[in-house]
Amino acid sequence: MNFIHKHKFLLILSIVILLVLIRLAIVGDFFSFTSVSVQRFTVNEFSQKVGKKDSFLLKEFIEETIEVEGVLKEITSKYGSTSLLLEGKESELLVLCEMKKNQNTSHLKVGTIVSVKGTFKGILHDAIMLNCILIDNETYE
Repeated sequence: MNFIHKHKFLLILSIVILLVLIRLAIVGDFFSFTSVSVQRFTVNEFSQKVGKKDSFLLKEFIEETIEVEGVLKEITSKYGSTSLLLEGKESELLVLCEMKKNQNTSHLKVGTIVSVKGTFKGILHDAIMLNCILIDNETYE
């Protein structure tokens, strides 16, 4: 390779590297991940927020991931699926949480306070949450 070809090759290589770096700098923001804030409520607070079935705030939470804490009223297992029913002390609203399949609920006892995180789907008679996981105060299971 002669001197001129070597310089052309290095020049083209430098331009390609420069273009790649510029591209990464521009697109870099696209790949940066920000943490998603999850709304946290007790059953009582959630009941006050959504209030009525036609509430504007209710629409704000649909299809959003929320965390709810309440007193465990009932545990139901049917067809390989487990559901928890949470209640508040000052609220008539109940929160029905259909658990993810990998969640171990055998240690739960009715009457204890539990926290779950899941996707809020809406209110029929109870507030409905799907794909719920149990929340430990220190870690997510």
